[in-house]
Amino acid sequence: MKFPMKVLYIVNVMANKKNPSAEPFVKAQIDSIKKIGVDVSILNIKGNESKLNYFISILKLRKLLKEKRYDIIHGHYVYSGWIAALQRKAPAVVSFMGSDFHGSLKANGTLQLRGYIDIWLSKILQFFVKGIVVKSREMQKGLITKKKSIVLPNGVDFDLFKEMPRDEARKKLGLDLKKKYVLFAGSYKILQKGFSILQKAIDILKVEGHNVELLLAYGLEQDAIPFYMNASNVLGLASLREGSPNVIKEAMACNLPIVATDVGDVREVIEGVRGCEIVKRDPLKFAKAIKKIIATVDRTNGRKTIDHLRIENVAQRLYRFYENLL
Repeated sequence: MKFPMKVLYIVNVMANKKNPSAEPFVKAQIDSIKKIGVDVSILNIKGNESKLNYFISILKLRKLLKEKRYDIIHGHYVYSGWIAALQRKAPAVVSFMGSDFHGSLKANGTLQLRGYIDIWLSKILQFFVKGIVVKSREMQKGLITKKKSIVLPNGVDFDLFKEMPRDEARKKLGLDLKKKYVLFAGSYKILQKGFSILQKAIDILKVEGHNVELLLAYGLEQDAIPFYMNASNVLGLASLREGSPNVIKEAMACNLPIVATDVGDVREVIEGVRGCEIVKRDPLKFAKAIKKIIATVDRTNGRKTIDHLRIENVAQRLYRFYENLL
């Protein structure tokens, strides 16, 4: 095929200075594929501002297709994937994120109404796209059309996420040098993420006399997250369901110990790494594991075990996937 390959990405929302925590992994993937020479265009739906924008984006896509020829049109998330599929000028690819493919959950673990809709739309969409990107083998098992799919977790920027002296990171953030910090990196508003589980675990440890605090990192620019990870003693992830949580891989790149529930590909990513544990979604279990790790492990060797997830390597795999589709 002619070089450079031309790819149009359709995204629900793009991370920017006003909203730095809006799916930063999507922007990171697009930036990485651009670095290897792909001619990239972006159709930002801005679905967070209005649902009407999804319908407007169908018209915008038609206009873009009149102005430029694309080799691949890649939609991130099921709704963007449907917009990509509503054209016949170029092969359509969809990246399922997890919450769309599995459906969003209520706090009690049952599906929301939107969750049922998303699952139904995801199942049908499989037959209208040429390629499917999923984040974990668990997700791939649930596909009807497995042959057109690739398991491709989001890559990690090893230049950004890396180990640094803990005291240095704490001074940067104005944190106590003597305290033990458990990091929760995500939205505390999304009940299925389990923020309350970690809060209760920390309360248990405080009652036992441990000098420990829960540290929240949310709504921040990506450049700030490595400081929070390096300032912390343990990362806690108490989610009900995940696809391939980026925060786990980023913590691994920083050699930060992890206590997490058995969701998505977490077990696969952290398996065999000292200082990383899988526990049940229970405050007592989390408290016990956190206490053990804080007492015995300072850093892990996680970075060495996820070298294959460097963002450059993931970008090359995605590029080869595009080539195979063409």
